[in-house]
Amino acid sequence: MKKIVSFGEIVWDTFSDGRVLGGAPLNFAYYCSRLGIDAKLISAVGRDAKGAAALETMARYGLSTSLVLENEHPTGKVNISLDGGRDATYRILENSAWDYIECFDSAADEVSSADAFVFGTLAQRSEVSSGGLSRLLEACPSGCVKAVDVNLRLNFYTKKTICFSLEKADVVKLNEAELDKICDILGYDGDALMRAKFIFDAFGLKYLILTRGEDGYTIFEKGGMFIGRAKKVKIVDTVGAGDAFFAAFMASVLNGASSDAAAEKGAELAAEVCSRRGAFCF
Repeated sequence: MKKIVSFGEIVWDTFSDGRVLGGAPLNFAYYCSRLGIDAKLISAVGRDAKGAAALETMARYGLSTSLVLENEHPTGKVNISLDGGRDATYRILENSAWDYIECFDSAADEVSSADAFVFGTLAQRSEVSSGGLSRLLEACPSGCVKAVDVNLRLNFYTKKTICFSLEKADVVKLNEAELDKICDILGYDGDALMRAKFIFDAFGLKYLILTRGEDGYTIFEKGGMFIGRAKKVKIVDTVGAGDAFFAAFMASVLNGASSDAAAEKGAELAAEVCSRRGAFCF
């Protein structure tokens, strides 16, 4: 069984009529576990009711909580508003428990035997978590695939964070808006395909995954690129769709699938998630 360790935020995604457990790294680990991967998450929750509920929910869905720290800061929360097209906008609570994820021995031990280590840009908004991430990256073994989920929310990113993440990455997943922001920061002009090719080449990536919502996806790899279509489905909301695509893609390539077959699996799972409420939906 392949092993993937992810790093980053645990939050409660809070809608006008309720809440569901989420956070891109948690969503990713959750979907990977549903696909038969040994998936663990390095994160933190508060010593509060929301933290206890998060740990209970993870355990109920069969996810290990052994690498989730508890600290004195409040458990993460994101207020989500959906527009008429069911796209989400986010208000993210600052100074949350996941801003204080330190490197600890058992986390480094798990990373040292991982087939893939996956992290995002959002969890690097604090010095504590970004420092913990840096030390965990040093623990990755030779051959471990390092994958980055670009997540440029609000003002919680810098040029330094972006460049650090891309330099460490073998695989990058981002959407068109994030691609534009990164290329604007790096001073590169051109259309979407030119910009994606620039990032792919500049950082020597193995794969670049450009998600395009209902328009599908584009995958760049050594030797070329290909474009795929999204699966048609009645959308309930889009929360977690990108995480699902990424999880299915990574799980598939680690198990020997071609990139086009892996992307097809990603599109299928993303469509299923879009047809349900929230990210933690199976």
